[in-house]
Amino acid sequence: MNAANSKRFDRLLRDIELHNLLLRRFGNILLVDGEFLRFYDIIDTAERTLLRATTDEELDRFSPDSGSRGLLSLFELQVHQLQRAKASCLQRIDCFRESQTRRSAEDLKKRFSGRLETNLQQLQQIHEQFRYHVLRTVWNLGDISLIAELESLVTHTDQLVGIVRKNHLNCLRLLPSVDLQHTISLSCSRLKFTVHSLLIVILVRFLDLLLTMDGEEHIRELHEKLQREIRQSLNEMQVNEEELASLRQKLFPSTVSLGTQRTVAIEQRDLRAIDLQEQLREIDLLEDDKQELEGRVAELIVQRETIQHQLDERKRLLHEGVREIVRLERLIVVIEQQISDATVEFQRQAEFSEQRRLEVLKDKHLSSENRQKLLAECDAEMMDQRKSHTSNMNLLEARRDELKRISANLAQNLETFRDEIEKKHQEQIAELEIKKMQASPSELEQFAADIKQQQTEHEENLAMLERARARSEYLTDDRSRYSITETGERVYHPTADGHLGKVRSTSEVMQEDETGVFYLDKFGQKIYHRQYFTDPQGKYYIDVTGTRIYTTTADCKASTQSSPASPHQTNDTSVPATTDPDLPPSEDATAETESERDRRERVAADVAYIDRTLAVPLRKGLAAVARAKPADPVGYLADYLALQSENAMEVGRRQQLLERVRTADEKANVNAFPGCM
Repeated sequence: MNAANSKRFDRLLRDIELHNLLLRRFGNILLVDGEFLRFYDIIDTAERTLLRATTDEELDRFSPDSGSRGLLSLFELQVHQLQRAKASCLQRIDCFRESQTRRSAEDLKKRFSGRLETNLQQLQQIHEQFRYHVLRTVWNLGDISLIAELESLVTHTDQLVGIVRKNHLNCLRLLPSVDLQHTISLSCSRLKFTVHSLLIVILVRFLDLLLTMDGEEHIRELHEKLQREIRQSLNEMQVNEEELASLRQKLFPSTVSLGTQRTVAIEQRDLRAIDLQEQLREIDLLEDDKQELEGRVAELIVQRETIQHQLDERKRLLHEGVREIVRLERLIVVIEQQISDATVEFQRQAEFSEQRRLEVLKDKHLSSENRQKLLAECDAEMMDQRKSHTSNMNLLEARRDELKRISANLAQNLETFRDEIEKKHQEQIAELEIKKMQASPSELEQFAADIKQQQTEHEENLAMLERARARSEYLTDDRSRYSITETGERVYHPTADGHLGKVRSTSEVMQEDETGVFYLDKFGQKIYHRQYFTDPQGKYYIDVTGTRIYTTTADCKASTQSSPASPHQTNDTSVPATTDPDLPPSEDATAETESERDRRERVAADVAYIDRTLAVPLRKGLAAVARAKPADPVGYLADYLALQSENAMEVGRRQQLLERVRTADEKANVNAFPGCM
């Protein structure tokens, strides 16, 4: 290493040592005033001057023998700067200390902590600038060993800065729990004591340096000036030390010896250690509780998600149930319309057939044989029409009864969810209202129409739900009142007097006109209970079995041969529709032989099985085949039975849907109130 690098390395070592000395002196004081940093900067400059002056070369160059007075001028200037910096620093410290008596505790605390933070930042900036200067000089040396040594010294400097920062941060954390005024007074006194001690040390070094030089007049004057300043600083330092002792006594009053205090401190430390262990144990227990609570919270979140999923599924099933009821009610209305239309059409065909029969009876040009043949054809045609109509009515009524039963079951289970249906509707309306408020003027009409349509659909759905719920337990037909079983079969129930009499609804008010006795159904069409006709024998009507029931006869003979068909009319006469009124009734048609009874007994078991399993769908299928008269009757019957099977499966699916609704409701109630189980 050359001489230039050696000087630079030595100078850098001295700078680092001086900076470390500065940081060590800051280790036991608080920087309550920024003027102290400027004072110490002047101290540091004086230290560097003394270090340069104490070397042999510098001392020879600045000796009086050389005729140069630059060193003495520099000493005088620096001593003057030190005096001014000391006076300024002490004045600022005293001003801050006196101002604390005129401020509130909160304001004083805020100002004191602000001073500490600001001065600590300034110290950090000074250190960062010094560190940058050192590292830049280190990398210019070019010697790896020297670089490593200097970097280790800089690392030690960083540690000293960290110690100073921690002291100040600890003081800031302890401010709420200490006597703030005494703490500020003690910190100011310590800082003043440090100012005096630093000034005395640097002045003594100046004085020692002057003693080594030859005595001239101006050197003696400077020497005396330094001595006066040292004595003054010592006096002020003595006063400051007494003040420090007084403040320590106020902050830490104690009449106990240090040994006793040490023993008590050790005992308190042990107690604090025990308390700390107890707190650590409690922390461990709290951690265990926290983990347990986190597990329970996670479990509750999963349960909440499950319940929410079940509620969503329940709402979906609810909406599906409402839509299913609306669909069923509309289908019921369609089927009832078909029944009404088919009944009116059958009445028209019956009237037309009876008119033809009357024309045949009134035609005098026909022979007895031809008349009998034409009458038989009319009766056969009428019987075919009646069978077709009866089969069609059975199919429609069975379908209607089945739909009514399913609708009633769904309505009874959905009745408890009426509030949820209403709430869902209100939410939808509120959402549309919000969109309407945010819509442009061109979209207002569309949103108003959507709201009106939504309200109309909701009212219609509620009306259908109420109609399905309020539907009577018993239905009625031409025979009596009945109920529908789970398999779709009709079970007739007697009235209060034990008879299976006709039970009509209050809306079916009987009326009478020149054609017969009728009532108006819900569609406003006339449904005749008795449609009267007149032939040569008298006035009659045709009952549900196709038998002509005469209410008035042409002579007494016809009256005596008739049998009453109604308990309310004693003169009604029953005549089969397939028998000509001019011919005597055939006894062979109603007689039952022994061979027929034997045959019926043999097939009774098979008939019972067929009746129990296939009677209803097979009877309906045969009726449909007879009505449609297809080209392939067997294939038509097979397709019809397949359709019946699909309908049965549909019924099963709806039963499963109903069961799912019930199960979801029960699970939701159980999960919502687990403590009740």
